[in-house]
Parts: sequence; C-alpha cells; structure tokens
Amino acid sequence: EYLVSERIANVLPLSTFLEHTLAGANCAARENWLRKSAERIACQVRQLHDFRYEHTELTAENLLVLSNMAVQDAWLIGLDQVHARSRLGP
Repeated sequence: EYLVSERIANVLPLSTFLEHTLAGANCAARENWLRKSAERIACQVRQLHDFRYEHTELTAENLLVLSNMAVQDAWLIGLDQVHARSRLGP
C-alpha cells in the first residue's frame, strides 16, 4: 500500500529546524514558536488518538515544520507507522 501526497514547500524535519533555525532566534521568538508549535502538534496527536490511531515511531524526524518561524504548521510523516489501537477498557 502507498500513500502519495503533494510536496509541501519550505518544510524541514523538526530536528533540523530546532538545530539550525530555532537555535539562531532570540529567546522570546523561540519561546513563542515552541509554545504555539507544541499546541499544534499536541492537537494533531490528540486527533489521532481520538480516532483510535497511534504513530508508533513519532520522533523529531517524523514531524515536518515550515522552515521559517512565522507560521507554526506541522505535518506528520512516516504514516506507515500509524496503527489502529484497540479500545482500552475502564
């Protein structure tokens, strides 16, 4: 099975972005970006879990972010590692 999607312009793996782009920003800009991005990523993971899916290999390499700090969008990749969870009991 294959999943094909359009190429997203100007994105980097989160690990690369943190090491190169975010490291060069001033403290206030870093904190703002981290706060907003953490919220977006948490919402995406929450949606996966709400639909009973989990990404078993979610790492900074499997998260893409825009290469500039103006927008805090994020995308999950490595979708071959997304699996349906069985419903947890009480």
